[in-house]
Amino acid sequence: FNDYTNNVATGIFSHAEGGSTTASGNYSHAEGVGTTASGVDSHAEGAGTIASGDYSHTEGNSTIVSAAKAHAEGNSTYVHSTAENSHAEGTGSYTKGVNAHAENSSYANGKNSHSGGEATAGGVNSFAHGIKGTLASGVNSVAFVSGTASGSNSIAFDGTASGSSSIAMKGTASGSN
Repeated sequence: FNDYTNNVATGIFSHAEGGSTTASGNYSHAEGVGTTASGVDSHAEGAGTIASGDYSHTEGNSTIVSAAKAHAEGNSTYVHSTAENSHAEGTGSYTKGVNAHAENSSYANGKNSHSGGEATAGGVNSFAHGIKGTLASGVNSVAFVSGTASGSNSIAFDGTASGSSSIAMKGTASGSN
């Protein structure tokens, strides 16, 4: 079912509306300008958005979802094909981990990770929120402000926590416990 100009709906029970939209996935819906919904039961809306993962949803401007059951919104956000069940939002956020969530201008690359601000959460079950350079790379690690938490179960605020179960407020905590 096509509406308006230069729209293409080739998927079974798909729908394309707006301008230059494509709904090629079965049961998909594309709307806006230059959007593509190619995943099964996917939805792309806005301008230049792409929902290629099955059951995915993308909205905003130049957002891309390549993973199944994932969502991207905002401006230039991206959900990698390995990031099933993930969510990227804001401007320039990137999600690569399964069940991960990136917001603002951050990166959530670890499984079950969460990032915000301009931080990177790379460890499994990690949480990072802060300025660029804030990094939670250890398993179950937490990093705030400008900290680096690379040890397992470590917490860093404005320092480096590289030891297992270490806590760094300022400075370096490299020993375990």
